[in-house]
Amino acid sequence: MKKGVKMGLITATAVLFLAGCSDSVEFGPVPTITPRPMPTTAPVVTQPVEKTEEEEKTLTLAEQKKFKEQYTQTGELPKLYEQYKDYFSMGVMVSKEELEDEKRQALVKEQFNVVSCRSELSPANIMDYEATKASKDLSKAVLDFSGADAILSFAQKNGLAVRGPVLISHGTPSWFFTKNFSEDEVTIVTDDAGTETETVEYASEEVILTRMENYIKEVITYCNTNYPDLVVSWDVLSDAINAQENAEKQYRVSSHWYRSLGEAYFLKSFEFAAKYATEKQTLFYCDDLMWERTTREAAQALINLLKEGGNITGVASLSHYNTRTPNVFSIEDMFKMLQGTGLEIHMSNFYVDTLTSSLEDYDTTTEEFLESSVKRYKNLMTALIKSETSGKSDVTMIEFESLSDDVSSLNQPKEYTDHITGEVMFGVDVPSYPVLFDENLQPKDAYFGAVLDADIK
Repeated sequence: MKKGVKMGLITATAVLFLAGCSDSVEFGPVPTITPRPMPTTAPVVTQPVEKTEEEEKTLTLAEQKKFKEQYTQTGELPKLYEQYKDYFSMGVMVSKEELEDEKRQALVKEQFNVVSCRSELSPANIMDYEATKASKDLSKAVLDFSGADAILSFAQKNGLAVRGPVLISHGTPSWFFTKNFSEDEVTIVTDDAGTETETVEYASEEVILTRMENYIKEVITYCNTNYPDLVVSWDVLSDAINAQENAEKQYRVSSHWYRSLGEAYFLKSFEFAAKYATEKQTLFYCDDLMWERTTREAAQALINLLKEGGNITGVASLSHYNTRTPNVFSIEDMFKMLQGTGLEIHMSNFYVDTLTSSLEDYDTTTEEFLESSVKRYKNLMTALIKSETSGKSDVTMIEFESLSDDVSSLNQPKEYTDHITGEVMFGVDVPSYPVLFDENLQPKDAYFGAVLDADIK
């Protein structure tokens, strides 16, 4: 059916594959878990045994990979993580609020063997400004893990592993870098063109490095002490590249980390993470748009620098795809670069956006949007398996950006400009349908594409 609401144009970064402790912290009792097994190596590929016509007739629908037909008849779904147990772990980002819903809890446990915090362990969420100001300790921010505890406890109770959060990113609050942990030392000026410029009264490099180490120490130590063996990896550094800023090395020079410490913060972040992480925990650099040549080349240079430091063990590709772009050659070039690093690979924050940043989005029906991602999901998952089994990559985990369409970041209310009237509105412009389950937690055809349903060509 056609949407009856005028909606304005979304511009979104779109990509397609193929056509986060101080010594003063008090810790609670230490429970144990038995996590679901996570594959570390690719399987040996053997040719399937041909079945006779009579044998084919006796196969169950699941054995025939006719999962949608099976679901229609019995209401039973395959388990996503079991379908890919020989290739990847399957994860999903969740929020504290989502896990208050028993149906969402059940679906997560049924389909995934890894979870991660949507924002509950991000610097902006766990750094407590008022408590930090009150503490008068200028060497570290006071952290609040109460939101994250709900997710970590859920994972521990249910034998799910946890993919750790980004530790160092440009999303760190500006006040963290000031001399006195004060928002009064952050000034924002808007020019006549509406461009905002932020000025920060930075603390010394020595102080900021101390704060960085203390932050990384507290997050890792809190998780590893209260939830031992639960976190399997950490995204130590994220989004240090931004080609749009046109810096010499394509670095995100607007980041307060870069502005206060320069390139030193790259290696220091991994040095501190390696100091406090366990030997089993992998340390990742994470970035987006590595399929695009300029970003890919800059990311490769940075990854090589981090490798020289000796602490990086993985690269996470932020997997923001859509139903049209990029082409297969760009994807192949990205994987060729990632393979050349010799590091473990995670496909993180994964989705297939049904919006294409085109005016056609306004005339596309809901049914057409839903249909557009089905084959893309099957193509993408097929290609990932092929890349893994052929030795072209070492992908060990795929992490979905959300459990259902309604909680996706793509569908959260924000300001947009009506494409007809030019009026600034607030809400959801054109909705996207980027993941495998709808708002009622029902599997979409995209789900059956992702589990390689035989009836989806």
